[in-house]
Amino acid sequence: ENPMSATPPRNQRSKFGISSFIKRLVGIRSEEHTGSEEHTGSQPTGEERLRRAEESKYKKIVTKTYYDLAVTIDWDKCSNNFLINETTDLSRPEQKIVQSLAESLFVIELAVELNVARTVIALALLAKLVEDNDRSARRFAYRTLGALEPIMLEGAMSKLRNLAQ
Repeated sequence: ENPMSATPPRNQRSKFGISSFIKRLVGIRSEEHTGSEEHTGSQPTGEERLRRAEESKYKKIVTKTYYDLAVTIDWDKCSNNFLINETTDLSRPEQKIVQSLAESLFVIELAVELNVARTVIALALLAKLVEDNDRSARRFAYRTLGALEPIMLEGAMSKLRNLAQ
């Protein structure tokens, strides 16, 4: 057997593998932005199905109030991770809600005042909403927001309640 005849298929395979990977990568990007006609009328790709499922979950959960979200969090289990700005214990839609709260001006001001990450402040404000019924939430809120002047804390809580309505 000629060793040269065995070499091209392997090269073609690796070349095909890389080019198809690049096409998939580029294809995903272009479909998102241009609405490519390629998949119209046929089954959506796996990535498209996953994205749609994630969007629908997000739309459902976004209707939850901050209080509803705060009640569903297992503060006992998650608090230590929250303190180090680690939110992977929350679902992606819940993380998006917390992130949007963290982008609020009053949360940013508190974060600067306390020198704490915005996400941690947002979570502490959520914990404050349920602190009467959850000792772990109370502990987390106090640990994060305890250095605040009571008047500033009350102002922040009133802004949070206004956002939730």
